[in-house]
Amino acid sequence: MSTLYIRIPNSSSTTTADVNLVGINGVAPSVGNGIATTGTLRVAIASDNSPVPVSFTPSGTQDVNITKYGGTSTTLGQKAMTASIPVVIASDQSAVAVSGTVAVTQSTSPWVVSGTISATQGTSPWVISGTVATSNFPTTVDTNYGTVGASTIRTAAQIGNATGAAAFNAGTTTSQTLRVVLPTDQTSIPVTQSTSPWVISGTVTVSNLPTTLDTNFGTVGANTLRSAAQIGNATGAASFGAGTISAQTLRVVLPTDQTVIPETPSPDATATYALTNIDSTVLEASHVLKASAGKLFTVTGYNNNSGRQFVQLFNSTTVPADGAVPVVTFLVAATANFSLDYGRWGRYFSTGIAISNSSTAATKTIGSADCWFSTTLI
Repeated sequence: MSTLYIRIPNSSSTTTADVNLVGINGVAPSVGNGIATTGTLRVAIASDNSPVPVSFTPSGTQDVNITKYGGTSTTLGQKAMTASIPVVIASDQSAVAVSGTVAVTQSTSPWVVSGTISATQGTSPWVISGTVATSNFPTTVDTNYGTVGASTIRTAAQIGNATGAAAFNAGTTTSQTLRVVLPTDQTSIPVTQSTSPWVISGTVTVSNLPTTLDTNFGTVGANTLRSAAQIGNATGAASFGAGTISAQTLRVVLPTDQTVIPETPSPDATATYALTNIDSTVLEASHVLKASAGKLFTVTGYNNNSGRQFVQLFNSTTVPADGAVPVVTFLVAATANFSLDYGRWGRYFSTGIAISNSSTAATKTIGSADCWFSTTLI
């Protein structure tokens, strides 16, 4: 160990003195910034010294040996996830080839794959390099046509049953024809009628129809099936074409938007559709034509009075008293015929229909029994 001696003059009157250090053990000390030499002083930084900034400018390539990541020691080679450095594959990363043995274990049903896996088919069928071990598949896989079981796996060309492969393309129905169900949003399937009646190629089986169908004329029952020519009842076939109403005439209902059907009236010699005639039997001054609501169509008659007078109509079930107001009044000539026609639809009286002569126009003032009335009404 070397000793550093410092001489202090006795004449010094102060306790502070400047010392010029020119050598330590005969070696001049190094001062200023520079590299370490034999003259570089060795020092110890105090334990409570504030942080000292360190500036380092490497020159060229520097080797760094990473022994820890996140405080965990790491080494080269395949490790468990806890000893591995996480990485992220770039979005534009080209395809990464996979080789070796890939183990896939089905822990739930169906299989669950976390995240998104993109696979590209380069050849047909897909080719995977190496060996792929899949757990939970049966040791022996059934790929033959036949009954589907626990070990059955099929390709499209192996769909079938115990008889053989499924039938594809157009053709007749066989035991190999696949049964399908049309989707609920299936578009309409066109059907073309090439002959009359329609001809369907092959065999059509319709369930729920009775074994024996009733196709004869008669009472409609549970097994009744009729064609147009077989419509009828127990009496016989229905009536078609023009003709009179009979027991075989079909009853129909016209639609609400039916266009107007032209009508050609044809009178007959019966009273079925005729109006009711109400006539005088003697000359009279008044007459109750109908004691309830009805329609008046025509009034004809004769005025036997030597002077003019009025004929009045009343909406009443009786001939009202003098002073009553009529609903219709018209003037008739002396000793002359008279008539009134309400046309095809007639005039409606809501209470009754009564007729009377009168010497006044606006109110009833009955006259003598000198009129003959002839009317048509319903």
